[in-house]
Amino acid sequence: KTFAAAMVLATIIVVYCEAADSTFSPRILTENGDITVTLDTGKDFVISRAGQPDLAASDLATQQMLASLNSTLTQLVASTVQQLRTEQSQLNASFVAREAVLLNQVATLNASLQLAHQANQQLQVRLSQLNMSQVQTTADVAALNISSMAQHQSLMSLKQQVGWLNASQQTTATALNTVNATLSHDDETLAMWLQDINSTQLTTAARLELVNASLARQQPLNVSEVNAIVASSPLFSPVVLADYGRDFRVPPAPGWSYVTNTGPVSDVTSYRSMISSGSRYQYDSNFPSQNLSFGHVSLNANGGHPGAALSAGVYVYALAGYSVPEAGVYTIDGTILGTDSRDGCSNGVELVLIAHGTVLQSLVVNTSYIVGRGGGLFPFHLSVGPLLPQDTVYVGVGSNGPASCDSFQLDFTVAAFLVSSPYPLVESLASTAFGHNRLNNAEDDLQLQVTAVASAVQALEVATNCADGSTPAKAVVSCAAVRNCRPGAFSGNYYVLVSLSVKQVYCDLESDNGIGWMLVGVARFANRGLAGWNDEGDLNINSAGSLTDHWHYSSATLNTVAVSGQYKAACFESSNNYVRYWTGVQTYRWGGNPTQTASCSYDTYAGTGACYATSWSSSGHWGLVSGNNEVVTLITAHTGNNWACGGSQAPGGEGYTGRGGTSNLRLWAR
Repeated sequence: KTFAAAMVLATIIVVYCEAADSTFSPRILTENGDITVTLDTGKDFVISRAGQPDLAASDLATQQMLASLNSTLTQLVASTVQQLRTEQSQLNASFVAREAVLLNQVATLNASLQLAHQANQQLQVRLSQLNMSQVQTTADVAALNISSMAQHQSLMSLKQQVGWLNASQQTTATALNTVNATLSHDDETLAMWLQDINSTQLTTAARLELVNASLARQQPLNVSEVNAIVASSPLFSPVVLADYGRDFRVPPAPGWSYVTNTGPVSDVTSYRSMISSGSRYQYDSNFPSQNLSFGHVSLNANGGHPGAALSAGVYVYALAGYSVPEAGVYTIDGTILGTDSRDGCSNGVELVLIAHGTVLQSLVVNTSYIVGRGGGLFPFHLSVGPLLPQDTVYVGVGSNGPASCDSFQLDFTVAAFLVSSPYPLVESLASTAFGHNRLNNAEDDLQLQVTAVASAVQALEVATNCADGSTPAKAVVSCAAVRNCRPGAFSGNYYVLVSLSVKQVYCDLESDNGIGWMLVGVARFANRGLAGWNDEGDLNINSAGSLTDHWHYSSATLNTVAVSGQYKAACFESSNNYVRYWTGVQTYRWGGNPTQTASCSYDTYAGTGACYATSWSSSGHWGLVSGNNEVVTLITAHTGNNWACGGSQAPGGEGYTGRGGTSNLRLWAR
């Protein structure tokens, strides 16, 4: 019975809750076989069995159970109804509050929609304005394209005019060839020529003094007598034509040579040129040489070192030769400083003067009494005598025995008493039999020479007024144009017209047969990776023209300067001192690859050397590329503000930042 009641408990609760309504009628709640459960109008439960209408009345236990059940259910139903009504009230309140919130959110959304509508209207207006602006921009771009084409045509016209100007200067240079052939090409020699003309009468008087001396003796003057008159007469003034320390350079300055002997020093046919290495000349490609018992034979701007004996009595000398440009009576004046013999390592050095294939003078300079301990430089004066144009005079230093401690300091000048121009006139007076007819002819020759020199000076005045880059007013259009006016000009700073403005630039006028290269950038390893090298604009422009600072011109300037599309890069003070040449470069870029570059770069200007590819497929190889592998490559601009003189596998581990080496380079254009 209890089980039957429990089974219908849930149904009873639901029905009882419904019975809470005021209108209620009895109903059968459930039937289970012959058992029926009924809820009467008094909301009491009645259980009956078929054939027994009131099971509860006849079963006291059942009646008690039902009474207890009715009481429990009544309480439960009442409690549940009250709880449900409370929850309903709370839900109603929550619904009202939520409804208020939702209404507020709806109001906010409506306001936002209104603002969005207004913003949309404004965007529509702005879009219309942008469409109109785009139309105007398209028109402006078209106008700029037209302007750019006009500027390009103007630039091409300017380049054409530059070409005409170069051709015009070349024509002018051709017209001055006769003058240039008779003039030395440095400023001191030009000054000497002007001095000659200004002192024509004095020079003539000096020549006549030689003639008068010959007349008085009624026989020709010998060389010693000519030298004596020239040295003692105030009418003759020496002119310094060359200076060892000032003129020393690699490659040699005009007129100079640096040699050593392979036989007796008096045998000039045994002389051979020394090898240049950096800032000195040395015996061979190794220093010290492995082919000598003491192979430190060398010359530099301050002095040098002789070598040991080749054989018995035959020592290796370091010799500086100068081929004179003018006829005259020559002298050598200078100073020498050797090693102190009291150090127990040297017994002095030998200073020799050689001309006409003969050792004219030899001095053993043992400076033990003047060097170091209160001493100083040893001065010397060497008389050479008459020389004709292109005669060579040599000043050499050899060891006076052991050579291991014979390093020396040396400086000297080559001066001439220019008693004739050309000198053979005086030579003929000194070697020809005396006669009044010869004297008259000599006077006529002098007058002709004075006239010729005057004409040369007039032509010189025209030549010195041409554009040579020496001042801003004489700015040239390129480094190559400097030598159109001054064919013998040396490398240095000149004023050049660059991008329609005058700049002072450094010009290389000596390498590659003096074709004229302009320095456009220098990369120093200490600045690797620093911002600016890959920028297309100028970098450290205040250092422009310096051979040692870190700088470069803008790519726009390079593209203006390199009219011929030629570039040269030279690594220096690097593990790999490569030199490479490029041609056909139309557009240079510091931060990208150039356009229209020849497929080969070379290690010679003439293009006869090895071919190095000018492109490397890997990214970041910018500027100019020569060689596409890690052994031989030279790159002027590499990603990360770098460059390279040899890749990671080159000798010495040379490469850009992070790969060792030093990688210093100079970039030239023409």
